[in-house]
Amino acid sequence: MNHKILLPKLEYYGVTGICQNLIKSYLEVRHQNVVILNSGIAIHTTSSWELVRQGVPQGSVLGPLLFLIYINDFATSIKKYATPILFANDTSAIISSSNVNDFENSLSLVINLIENWCKNNVLTVNLKKTQFMQFVTKHKIILNSQVKLKDILLLNTKNIKFLGITLENKLMWKTYGSELSIKLKKPVMLSERLSPMCLKKHLPQFTTLTSILF
Repeated sequence: MNHKILLPKLEYYGVTGICQNLIKSYLEVRHQNVVILNSGIAIHTTSSWELVRQGVPQGSVLGPLLFLIYINDFATSIKKYATPILFANDTSAIISSSNVNDFENSLSLVINLIENWCKNNVLTVNLKKTQFMQFVTKHKIILNSQVKLKDILLLNTKNIKFLGITLENKLMWKTYGSELSIKLKKPVMLSERLSPMCLKKHLPQFTTLTSILF
C-alpha cells in the first residue's frame, strides 16, 4: 500500500484531522533493514536502513483494516460490467451475458479496468494464483476464450477453490463432494468406534452427530 494514496482515501471516507495525523505518524518515518544469517559461518550480513514508503507494519491490528480501505474502491471501478466479490485479499469478478460477443467484450473491458486500477494504486496481481473459469450448464459449449493479464495468458480451469469450496465450471459438486468425503471419513469412523462407550442417555445426541457428518 502506497502511503500517499492511502491517506487521501482515508480522508475521503471521513478520517480527517487528529485521527488522520495519528495514522500518518503511525505509517511514516519507519525504517527497515535485512539481515542474512549463515548457519555455517559465525558472521552475518546486514543491509543499510531504508525508509519504508509502502506497506504497513506486519502483524498489526490496523494492517488488515487499512488494506480493506485501500482496495475498497476496486469494486466500484468494475461493478458496471462485472459483479465483484471481495474477501480480504481474495478478489473475484463475475461476468454474465447471454450473448457471446457481449460476454467477450465485457471480459476484455473488465481486464483492462483491473490493470488500470492496479497501476493507479501501485499494486500487482499475483498471476500465479489468478485463474479464469467459465460457468456453463451440462448442454452448453465452453467458449474458446483466452484471457490475458499483463500479456500473460491466464489458466482456463474447470474447477477452482473459492473460500474453501471447490466450484466446478458445470455447476456440479463431484469434486467438492469427494474432498468432503475424505475429510469426514476419520470423524465418522471415530464416532462409530466411540458409540459403544457412550451412555444410553448420550446415544441420541451421538446418533444425531453421526447423521450430520454423513
